[in-house]
Amino acid sequence: MTWHGWRDSQIIGFDTETDGADPESARIITATVGTTQSAVWDPTSWLVKPERPIPEAATAVHGITTEHAKEKGRWRPEAVAEIAGHLNAAWLAGAVVVAYNASFDMTVLDRELRRLSLDPLVVGGMVIDPFIIDKAIDRYRRGSRKLADVCRHYDILLTSAHDAGADALAAARLAWKLAPNLPVVAGDPAASARLAMAQQEEWHREQKLGLADFRRKKGDPETAAKIEAEAESGWPLHVWIGQEGMVA
Repeated sequence: MTWHGWRDSQIIGFDTETDGADPESARIITATVGTTQSAVWDPTSWLVKPERPIPEAATAVHGITTEHAKEKGRWRPEAVAEIAGHLNAAWLAGAVVVAYNASFDMTVLDRELRRLSLDPLVVGGMVIDPFIIDKAIDRYRRGSRKLADVCRHYDILLTSAHDAGADALAAARLAWKLAPNLPVVAGDPAASARLAMAQQEEWHREQKLGLADFRRKKGDPETAAKIEAEAESGWPLHVWIGQEGMVA
């Protein structure tokens, strides 16, 4: 069968819930990698033992307490390696990995791997980020761009926001709806991936620079400078800066 676009590819949803908002230092608390096949959703999920107390603010978001994660969670090196292994297997099989605000989840996973002295994450295939695509195609729409609100806008069912499994499935559904906005070379998924990845990276940079400009005009140059740095940090995985400040 001729490949016409990303709807013809296997779509894998990916999401993490963490103990913080900074992808450089956040620890994974839960994660899901799920396969979509027709109307069937086949997820694999992890609850990870914490290596430090989970802040109350994080628990308020995803509902996981330190005590529960300690009691029921998996050993961190094993769980993190398995999460990366599932993504690597998806890319090797030619599947598309979908993550909403992918640069957060991919960077969190990569930094976890590095801290645990495991192989860093290598993005080995196509990534679709509905967060970036939505902002690119409907730039001036007012309102929140949080996953729950974007799902509501596109009539996508999200059963439980900030549950990794529910968020991963919702992101996959959004990707199926928004994927036709990405460039495609009919019959050539490899060429299409190069174009689509480059397009999303360009959109990511433009969106970050636009937000930085907005913050600067609002009199917040410190935040603007931080966002500008994020614009140059790469997508879907932030470039890692080694301990001596060298790009690695």
